[in-house]
Amino acid sequence: MGMSIEDCISKLIEILEEATEDENAVCYVTDIDEPTLKMAIDTMRKYQKIQEIINNTDYIQEDVIRYKMICEVVKDGKID
Repeated sequence: MGMSIEDCISKLIEILEEATEDENAVCYVTDIDEPTLKMAIDTMRKYQKIQEIINNTDYIQEDVIRYKMICEVVKDGKID
């Protein structure tokens, strides 16, 4: 992979902030595209949080706790 997830998230946010519905613009985002991009950003953040839960063995000793934490991320989108 050439781009990190964090870089990709930053780029998608930049696209959303600079987006316009002008067909001649460099970055063209419609009303349909905006929620799609926001969902993609949210999904990438959830992926990062799940990856953090799996990889961090310092404070999480039991797999059941990890599983419950991952379920929270998937269900509620809780990434903090």
